[in-house]
Amino acid sequence: MNDEQRPLIFGEALFDVMPDGSCVLGGSPFNVAWHLQAFGLRSLMVTRVGDDEPGVEVLAAMTSWGMDISGGQRDDVSPTGQVQVELVGGEPTFHILPDQAYDHLDVGQVVNLVSAGMFSLMYHARDPEFAR
Repeated sequence: MNDEQRPLIFGEALFDVMPDGSCVLGGSPFNVAWHLQAFGLRSLMVTRVGDDEPGVEVLAAMTSWGMDISGGQRDDVSPTGQVQVELVGGEPTFHILPDQAYDHLDVGQVVNLVSAGMFSLMYHARDPEFAR
């Protein structure tokens, strides 16, 4: 697959905040992009992070893994995404926080970015909250 026909991954990069306070970088779309990178497919991850320390961490991790950060937007109002993880009966329950940076993607930037390339597929995880 050449670099002009690559996967487009659209959605959240966030931190899972565990009950002990530790944080794990993730988000379904981010995990897909990260795994595709590990398989040698240079995807384009389109997301938005806050202009905060967690946002710096997301982009630094992407850079250190050789991922393309040109689809990463910065938000100076909304924070980098977080999900509060709670263990219920030994199983994780995820509480998605509202009004996170990825909820405010600049559509104009996305259109410009996407129209400049050719993509072999698009991945977007649908939030189950919107399915109701």
